[in-house]
Amino acid sequence: RVGDGRFQMSCVVLIGFMGVGKSVVGSALAGKLSWPFLDTDEIVEEQAGIPISTLFEERGEPAFRKLESEAIAIALTEDPSVISLGGGAPTQASNWDLLRKIQAFVVWLDAPVEIIVDRIGTAGSRPLLAGLDQESRNAKIVDMLAVRRSSYEMANLRFFTDNTASPMEWAARLASDLEHLKATA
Repeated sequence: RVGDGRFQMSCVVLIGFMGVGKSVVGSALAGKLSWPFLDTDEIVEEQAGIPISTLFEERGEPAFRKLESEAIAIALTEDPSVISLGGGAPTQASNWDLLRKIQAFVVWLDAPVEIIVDRIGTAGSRPLLAGLDQESRNAKIVDMLAVRRSSYEMANLRFFTDNTASPMEWAARLASDLEHLKATA
């Protein structure tokens, strides 16, 4: 168990680095729980009317982070729900304030760096990695993981998503873990 928050089963928020499976595991988990699934990246794109990569190019990362915080606030109004946050969202203290205010149960999806690098691939749709060759991309991933780790560690639960199971299997295991935590809380 990571972090010190109380268990709350009305809102499960998935955090973690790009490529750890927040969207696919989150969608499957929501299906297992019969709850809606919300992806804050999708909400940002809907609100902005453009893809995140274009948003980064045209308005920059600060504008994206502002819209991302607004998207988190919107997503947190859906109760119960499973919500996937963008990889950098937990680095913003104001986003943690939003999560704590509603007592969201935050799950850090984590995977070994080698698996993350493999899953991200050429990163064509990853604005923070755009235009980098493989070696530079890998180095940036390692650096970003190191910077973000302390933010991810504030989660209530750390859950590993390596290559030993499918997203559906991870979702089933996570649902089981959540039920166990709820029963013992």
